Amino acid sequence: FLRLPDIRLGIYNLWDSYETARLVAPLLEELKSRGNLPYVTEIMEPLQRAVINMQSRGILRSREALEKYRKLVRDSLRETDKLILTADTSGELRRPTDKYPNGIGSTQRLGKFLFKTLGLKPPKKTDNGLDSTDQESLNRILKNLRKKDEDHRPIIEALFHRSRLRTIQQRY
Repeated sequence: FLRLPDIRLGIYNLWDSYETARLVAPLLEELKSRGNLPYVTEIMEPLQRAVINMQSRGILRSREALEKYRKLVRDSLRETDKLILTADTSGELRRPTDKYPNGIGSTQRLGKFLFKTLGLKPPKKTDNGLDSTDQESLNRILKNLRKKDEDHRPIIEALFHRSRLRTIQQRY
């Protein structure tokens, strides 16, 4: 769209608006026939106005509350890393390993931990030829967990939790 001339964008927008307007009447009929019109008019429309207002003005936030939340996420990440690194294959806790004093923050360290230290079977390789540790690979590992590796299930589940925490930390 960025490379299209203005006249083509204008024509596209005109047709898009026209076709959207044509859908209003059949959509309202469908909502009425299914009994969903009150939900849309009483709940959804007021929420849309509130969301549009928040988007145009922004949302006030407390710096102190934000920093407190960041600290909570950092602490949760640290605890999750500790849980991952100290969980033994038997489910017992062991002393943190000296091999990972800084945690498992990089994909190489995570791969080494999963496939060398724990002995899990890597499901696929990256373009660089390394064992993949992405979400899809972790899902495959969890789905196809060998009976002898069943003790590692809590570690893999903790890795998913760690991934969610990292996403929260990076976005917010």
